[in-house]
Amino acid sequence: MGNGTEERKTPFSTDPKGRCAFTQQELYACRPVITPRILTILFALIGIIFIPIGAIALNAALSVEELTARYDNEPECTNTEENAPHGDKELALFSRQGFGFNCTITITVEEDMNQPIYFYYQLHNFYQNHRRYVMSRSDTQLRGDDPDNAGTFLGLGSGSGTSNCDPQEWQDREKSDQAEGGDSPGFSLDCEDGEDDCEDLLINPCGLVAWSFFNDTYRLAVQRDGNDSDNLEPLEVDETGIAWESDRKQKFGGFTSKNFNNIPRLRGGGAIGSSTAAGGFGGGGGSEGKTEVDDDEHFIVWMRTATLPNFRKLWGVINTNLNQGDVVHIDINNRYNTYRFEGKKKVVLSTTSFLGGKNYFLGASYLSVGFFCLFLAVVFGFLSQDKTHATGDLNRCSWMKKAAKDTSTPQR
Repeated sequence: MGNGTEERKTPFSTDPKGRCAFTQQELYACRPVITPRILTILFALIGIIFIPIGAIALNAALSVEELTARYDNEPECTNTEENAPHGDKELALFSRQGFGFNCTITITVEEDMNQPIYFYYQLHNFYQNHRRYVMSRSDTQLRGDDPDNAGTFLGLGSGSGTSNCDPQEWQDREKSDQAEGGDSPGFSLDCEDGEDDCEDLLINPCGLVAWSFFNDTYRLAVQRDGNDSDNLEPLEVDETGIAWESDRKQKFGGFTSKNFNNIPRLRGGGAIGSSTAAGGFGGGGGSEGKTEVDDDEHFIVWMRTATLPNFRKLWGVINTNLNQGDVVHIDINNRYNTYRFEGKKKVVLSTTSFLGGKNYFLGASYLSVGFFCLFLAVVFGFLSQDKTHATGDLNRCSWMKKAAKDTSTPQR
């Protein structure tokens, strides 16, 4: 009759004892033997595929033209000495009471830059990824859902839907009046939750992320190669379409800001649509009270917090070609305080490739893996030339040698 295994026709056919190939782990399986020759072929294929991909990615990164210039340490931008301490620069900026300092920097174009050219501002040592900072916002309020009383519909009381915004949830009336009179340098905007006289002082949009809205502004002009510095051509920067469409349509509502950075001495950054105020050069959609939150794309871009402490955010797009030798003049209204935490501010002009901006990591990674795999292919290629024994010869295993030795030893 034979054993039960031979009589099983399918994986689930059972023998008289109820056993089957599946339960007894006797299914047919492919057990490939990985020989040096097979490894040689596999590593060679990986290298052949990865190296061209890495070369294409690296070439795309090299084709991107990028120009960067720092301006927060320029004497003209702070009205201080060139090597003045950060504290002196901060005090000088505070003395302007929100108006900032106007200055101009220049960037020389080293290679032709074809449109579109992306204009960014870049911050260093700014930890937007800090948990306390990231959590200090109200997405319900930002969507425009009952923005003055975001938590009422939950039965939690007026403003409770903005509780995460603390310490920038309420604007204190007394400190606001003092600040308007110039008698208080205070920065804390607190209000006792539930008091009747606080109902009209809910900050909207509230939270630290919104409160620290970047408010430096820029105006660009280009001095074409061969022209003198008095012959400048205005360089238009398109500030529309810089935010994600999903953010504009789904995450930010069409409402006007209220009690939001409207007192220069108490604010942490800019107000919605107010970049033309206090000496700014424009951008952001207009003046205070004449724009809605979902219209200010600079604000929407800022609210998408960065992962790393050194980051850049898109300010606008230049749809004009720049030629080698052109000099870009950037008028800056320096208002944003980075001196307290020893941060840096830069502007960046950059083109893009089909893979995005200038980033060598992807191409270098593919090339490194590809060349390493080719090296391994060569190593295993030499190993595959060893003909002293057949591949998979079990007689060369230690336990087989021991068994053979025990068999050959005569019994006493």
